Amino acid sequence: MLRGCYDENVQTGKARIKVENMHVDILMQCPGCDDCRPSDEAVPRMKKKLEECG
Repeated sequence: MLRGCYDENVQTGKARIKVENMHVDILMQCPGCDDCRPSDEAVPRMKKKLEECG
């Protein structure tokens, strides 16, 4: 799936990865400009959610 598909679709709560439900060590990496997925936007959101949830 190319990044354009992600950019064109509206984000919904149902599609969100619920990282706060993961009770494991997580290593997140993201390139600055990912051609396939919007990881440069998603990883900071996941990091923020994890910090909020402790």
